[in-house]
Amino acid sequence: MVSRDTLSLVDLAARIAADAKKLQQRLETIGHPQPSFAPDTPAIYPDDAEAQAARMKLITAALDLYGLATGPRDFIVWDAFLSKHDTMTFDVLNEFNFWHAVPIDNSASYAEIAQRTGLEEAVVRAVLRLSMSRRVFAEGQDGHIVHTAVSAAMTRDRLLQSWIGHHLQDVAPGCVQFARHLRANGGRSSTDPAKSAVAETLGGRALFDVLEAEGDGWRMRRFAEAMASMKSSSHDLEHVHAGFDWGGLGKGATVVDVGGSGGHVSASLAAAHPGLRFVVQDLPSVEAEYAAAVPEELRDRVKFQVHDFFAEQPERGATVYLLRHILHDWPDSQAVAVLRRLVAAMRPGEGGSRIVIMDVVMAGHGTVPLPLERVQSCMDLQMRVALCAHERTRAQWEELLKESDSRLKLKGLVVPPGCAGAVMEVVLEDER
Repeated sequence: MVSRDTLSLVDLAARIAADAKKLQQRLETIGHPQPSFAPDTPAIYPDDAEAQAARMKLITAALDLYGLATGPRDFIVWDAFLSKHDTMTFDVLNEFNFWHAVPIDNSASYAEIAQRTGLEEAVVRAVLRLSMSRRVFAEGQDGHIVHTAVSAAMTRDRLLQSWIGHHLQDVAPGCVQFARHLRANGGRSSTDPAKSAVAETLGGRALFDVLEAEGDGWRMRRFAEAMASMKSSSHDLEHVHAGFDWGGLGKGATVVDVGGSGGHVSASLAAAHPGLRFVVQDLPSVEAEYAAAVPEELRDRVKFQVHDFFAEQPERGATVYLLRHILHDWPDSQAVAVLRRLVAAMRPGEGGSRIVIMDVVMAGHGTVPLPLERVQSCMDLQMRVALCAHERTRAQWEELLKESDSRLKLKGLVVPPGCAGAVMEVVLEDER
């Protein structure tokens, strides 16, 4: 295998051409439209193993080519300068709803966008000039603004708007603070969520406390929508379906979706498996999301239950307790507390209760495609910055289970294609 360190510009260009051809041919074979910047292009690549593999290779080679073509000094200078303004621009586009200021099937002048957003036209022009350099909106020959694939996706998907709002307004200020946070804590991150870098930007309050307490709960609802928006990463609903044999649970089995937000995951699973019953548990502030996420025809099998997962588990002896992107939000001591509440409610032994955990399982450097490694690394840093938590390797997951209860055993681990996370099946063995 040729080392990435020895690849030349021409080598990488040839690799990009070959990988692009493979991806294009695979998309043609499975009948998926070819990618473009046009506003009607699909927002998500298909969950096809061969297409995803070609896509990961193509992105990796493109990133390497960008690095070589940019050069070390400009890579550093440009990244430090451009990245903060790219982030700021997306925040402005989202906060002032540029997405709907431009009709999805028409165009708008700068003056019209200024009137619809309430911003002065000079600011509108400055923001759009930078965003258009990244193919977010475009300027037509008449000087009017039209949608591109990215801006159209934002317009059509309100949940993506919540994703941007949560990350850029709730979390990003803490990212800027993280270096000072580490300096003040002797080079270590705090283990108290109320003392995280994000908490320091929120007046010394833990992120989840702020999300829950803000006004009428709008901030927690935005967070819930942000989590629901993830349809093409480790949060993908198709990965939940593919990572565990839900159909094998049998008719009448009960799945408790612990911290399940509004229930979009349970609703999807219930639609695919008519014999299963679901209980979605979360805090009162997200109960309103249940009405939007769960269709009326599924509500006899998908119920919402107000519950704090640090409290005693009311659903005892369930077939499965689902923890989807829950434990990575908490330091080890609190993750153990969540698991112990479940252990107290589980049926042990063969045919007993199981815990299904969908979360990141950190891979070793260079063992997964570079784009997925970047996503995993960013998720790990996000947990440290926002919540004083972290992502875990397989060994760390097994140690966490052991600390919670020595009878908890990792029975299986599945990494669905194109997924930055994994689905783990955990059983509670009989006492010996």
